[in-house]
Amino acid sequence: MDDRRMSAAPTVVLVGADPTVRRVVRMGLELDGAVVVEGDSVDEALDRATTAGREVRGVVVDTADEDGDAGGAMVEEARRSWPRARLIVLDERVTAVDPHTLGRRLDLRVPRRGPAVLTAATTMWDEVDALVGSWRELCRWDPILPADNEPPMPHAVIRAVADAMSRPQPLGWGVDPVVEEVIERYTSSAMSLEVAIGQLVCLREALRRRLDQVVPVAEREETADRLSMVIDRAIGVAAGRAARQLEQEAMVDPLTGLLNRRALDRDLRRELARAARYDAAVSVMVIDVDHLKLVNDTEGHLAGDQHLLSLARAFVAVLRSVDAAYRVGGDEFVVVLPDAGPDTAELVVARAIATGAPAFSWGVATYPVDADSVDAVLELADRRLFEQRRRARSR
Repeated sequence: MDDRRMSAAPTVVLVGADPTVRRVVRMGLELDGAVVVEGDSVDEALDRATTAGREVRGVVVDTADEDGDAGGAMVEEARRSWPRARLIVLDERVTAVDPHTLGRRLDLRVPRRGPAVLTAATTMWDEVDALVGSWRELCRWDPILPADNEPPMPHAVIRAVADAMSRPQPLGWGVDPVVEEVIERYTSSAMSLEVAIGQLVCLREALRRRLDQVVPVAEREETADRLSMVIDRAIGVAAGRAARQLEQEAMVDPLTGLLNRRALDRDLRRELARAARYDAAVSVMVIDVDHLKLVNDTEGHLAGDQHLLSLARAFVAVLRSVDAAYRVGGDEFVVVLPDAGPDTAELVVARAIATGAPAFSWGVATYPVDADSVDAVLELADRRLFEQRRRARSR
């Protein structure tokens, strides 16, 4: 770390038994540009501050969870340990700290450039090519990963981690936005989620090996905390993106791009529950493509697939934003129309035909007028579809 920047950043000691409170307070202090030395007791904090060899500008003592005598003794001990430092006593439960509030109370006079940058961050920026090489080598030697694996966009990933390492990473801040954006793209380019996570574990090790060689003793704990937080959150982002992709694949029909039967079961239960809560109606249409078997037999399955696609596109083009269409079988579709009755369904059918949909049969049932459950609504709409088809054939 640049000694000039370290000397410009004031040191504040933070003492308290509750690690959650310490994280919240630390976030506020670091936003004010302070270097924070913390401990769950005055003795522990004093030992760390002495090891760092820095003058203490302010002291924050959390006594909210202490009884009166113990809290008072902690405050007096802090005053004796740092007699020239400004002292703040937190005697009520802290859940959030407004930026700059503590800095003003401690009279930190923080420069605009903010908190000092850790040696780890500057090292990663300066040595990104060498770190990429170390990362690749560890990935090749890791027995869990395929022999030919290659971390995608490695320079961008390491620069994003370095950028995050230049800032505090309190738990309450959530995922670092730079890391999140880069890891989203990284995961989409990786061979698989398993490989992506394995590569990120190798990245942690590659960074740790190098940083252990250059990070000063006074920064080691903070460096380890930030690195663990950044990489753990990167792994979380990768896993979350893969989970969303799997859910999408599990809920979407690959041919038409419509939602599938699993999604229908989920969504229709939700819509009927909402309708019951607000005394609203939901209409459900069951639709079959006419003569699909004949098309498949005479023109081939590609022509049959085109009929299915044409029907899906025709309905998507005329539905409202709150409506949803599903392909639930070979030639069977379902359309869910919230806050709508049978008249709306007939209007949708007319518009789909005008849009160029291939011939189809349909039936509609409305909750709660016609049926009072998911299964009953679908069964009635299906029965009405077959009644309509039978009448059409008799004509």
